[in-house]
Amino acid sequence: MIKSITPILSLVAISLLLGCGSDSIDEESKNIESSYDVVVERGPVFDANVTDMKGRVARQVAEGNNTYRFENTPDFPIHARGGWIDVDRDGNLTHNDIMLDINLTSYSNVITPLTTYIADANQSVREQKLQELEELTGVAKEELIGSPSHAGKNALIALNAVYEKLVERFKDSNNTQAQAPLAIENIIERYNEIQNNTNVDLNLSGEALAKVIEMGTIERLKNNGLLERLSQEKIEKFKDLKGKRED
Repeated sequence: MIKSITPILSLVAISLLLGCGSDSIDEESKNIESSYDVVVERGPVFDANVTDMKGRVARQVAEGNNTYRFENTPDFPIHARGGWIDVDRDGNLTHNDIMLDINLTSYSNVITPLTTYIADANQSVREQKLQELEELTGVAKEELIGSPSHAGKNALIALNAVYEKLVERFKDSNNTQAQAPLAIENIIERYNEIQNNTNVDLNLSGEALAKVIEMGTIERLKNNGLLERLSQEKIEKFKDLKGKRED
């Protein structure tokens, strides 16, 4: 769920076209030009703590929008922690949703499980992992690391396969996998399992397609005891903590 920021862009466009105007408009235009937006998605992720390598914080641009804005270009990598995943994509924290328990990482302006899988300080390593995923799934690199809301079926299945493996690692009670990188063989095995067991309406696309595939993944993880839907108590507790942070 990536909502438009057209009004802000229009303000910039107007000020540039006029070439003059109030100091406040000029200053706002400069701030927008120097800012850096990132999208956090696994389903849309709201109320996350998004930071760069130096600990600078990106603020969510608006309620119900999974775009986060740094005041200036961040130092990579950037991380997203906490917050909640809007599984049913209705913009509200409900029993259908889950918390973002895993940490997500990226070296670009999109943060997803797939960007987390390829994340490495060495750019050649990132490129190698991405190339490998492209060859094994047949999905173009650009689609693999783009926004899931605009991805096709196979890219979404790859994202969900990686997400499931990340959750399994995070929930490992013996902590044997906690620091281990995800093995491409395990990801592809899960990718094939999801591919063979996912029936979707071929007319679906965009967010509607993403929602169907993602909800299937959440249900599998829940049935395997790796995730749980939010209780009313947890929802109220999260909202209370959020309110205190905003105060």
